[in-house]
Amino acid sequence: VVLGMLAVAPGAMELGRLLGYSQVATGLALYKYPTLGLALTMMTKVEAQAVGSEFQINTYTTSNQYTPSVTSLNDGGFVVTWNSDGQDGDSLGIYGQRYDSSGVKSGLEFQVNTYTTSYQRYPSVAPLNDGGFVVTWSSNGQDGDSLGIYGQRYDSSGVKSGLEFQVNTYTTNYQREPSVAPLNEGGIVVTWESFGQDGDSLGIYGQRYASSGVKSGVEFQVNTYTTSQQRHPSVAPLNDGGFVVTWSSNGQDGDLYGVYGQRYDSSGVKSGLEFQINTYTTSDQNYPSAAPLNDGGFVVTWESDGQDGDSYGIYGQRYDNSGVKSGLEFQVNTYTTSYQLNPSVAPLNDGGFVVTWSSDGQDGDSVGVYGQRYDSSGVKSGLEFQVNTYTTNWQWYPSVAPLNDGGFVVTWHSDGQDGDLYGIYGQRYDSNGNPIELILSNVANTTSTLLSTPSSVPTGTQVGSTPSSPSSGGSSTSPSGKTPTSMMQSTQQTSASNMVSFSGSITISGEMIVYEV
Repeated sequence: VVLGMLAVAPGAMELGRLLGYSQVATGLALYKYPTLGLALTMMTKVEAQAVGSEFQINTYTTSNQYTPSVTSLNDGGFVVTWNSDGQDGDSLGIYGQRYDSSGVKSGLEFQVNTYTTSYQRYPSVAPLNDGGFVVTWSSNGQDGDSLGIYGQRYDSSGVKSGLEFQVNTYTTNYQREPSVAPLNEGGIVVTWESFGQDGDSLGIYGQRYASSGVKSGVEFQVNTYTTSQQRHPSVAPLNDGGFVVTWSSNGQDGDLYGVYGQRYDSSGVKSGLEFQINTYTTSDQNYPSAAPLNDGGFVVTWESDGQDGDSYGIYGQRYDNSGVKSGLEFQVNTYTTSYQLNPSVAPLNDGGFVVTWSSDGQDGDSVGVYGQRYDSSGVKSGLEFQVNTYTTNWQWYPSVAPLNDGGFVVTWHSDGQDGDLYGIYGQRYDSNGNPIELILSNVANTTSTLLSTPSSVPTGTQVGSTPSSPSSGGSSTSPSGKTPTSMMQSTQQTSASNMVSFSGSITISGEMIVYEV
């Protein structure tokens, strides 16, 4: 039972049977249940989504909201950040939304960037050891010369901790596309690409921070090879307190872009030499995503042009805790028609990992989001799966993060689904890789009116699927002055009330029931 509403899952029909109800004051109601006894609760609207449904993250829907970044939080929840066009009053800004461990929105959508002139984009979010999180992004003109890297820390309550801060020390030309990761001692490391700083076009740079939010050491160059461009960094923490940075390097492997990496120890010192990750070198291997593994190693994924026989495909390589390749480079995507792009990888509690990506044409209409789980041995666990339920137009640019319960959450942007250009959507999965069946929010939602015409039913009326005849489908009943006739079962009366007063809609989906009284 959750404040103001009742959710009944299979096997919990007795627990959820309402025996009596009485409104004792405006906004307050007294309920009686056979197992729970009397409960005085607030009458609160609830927003319920259908079984297995994806959920909309952005509240502000005007123009575009896109390029999400998601991370898990210590309390079992997660936080999503994204770009929003025009919401802060001047071009692109950075926004976020926290969720609790049940997948319920925690508080309102919030603005991250304080400086709003021109545009702020490319958000990257990471958890902090104290239960908070940190967001980094690129901001145009704020450091005095084109794009610079900025950040904002939040405490465990989702409140800003300190002021927005500048990350990059070198400010000439542009610094963009940050990637942030937590460190074991409570600090963070931020990486980005910087133009002209290494002497030849783009290079990869980083900055460590202590747990207090103070810079630890100076800004450092990651890439050793500096010819042409080194771009698109992705940083991941390692179990030994160090971290690994991966990026794309143009021409270094002999043919266009290849994927490279550099490990660092817990002191922020390079551990070994810069190393090539991709084995297949023909054409482009680009846009890496790195994640730690439970055994102390890490896994890197990327997109590779032509390797799977038809345009871009998704590939990966595992490493052990010594930084040595573990097994061979492997193909992630099973469906190979057209292109598969934008990989994002996250570790799982069982020692495995999950990879998500965008796939063209696979869901029947333009680009959709797909995923593949792997076990701790690096073997595929189950089949490639479609993440997005809504398939009209484009769903792409996924970001995936592990959850404390062993599952994971995937976010992406979707074209036209929220009514106006791109919006941000998500889907949670349990530890077995199954979509989480129900997501509830206590936030009032005027688009799904649950308080409507009052009606009355006998005390003990139970509305929902009966345990003996479960349904895989769903239906909706909205009382309007009549006793609900769908699947009723009378039980005993109580002293709390002789009648159960309903005013709202009752949603039934399979053996899952959600209603408000």
